[in-house]
Amino acid sequence: FLIFLLNFTESRTLHRNEYGI
Repeated sequence: FLIFLLNFTESRTLHRNEYGI
């Protein structure tokens, strides 16, 4: 679950850096 969430967050960051992670 954690890996999936991290992957999703990273993927979103690549598209839109709104989280700043």
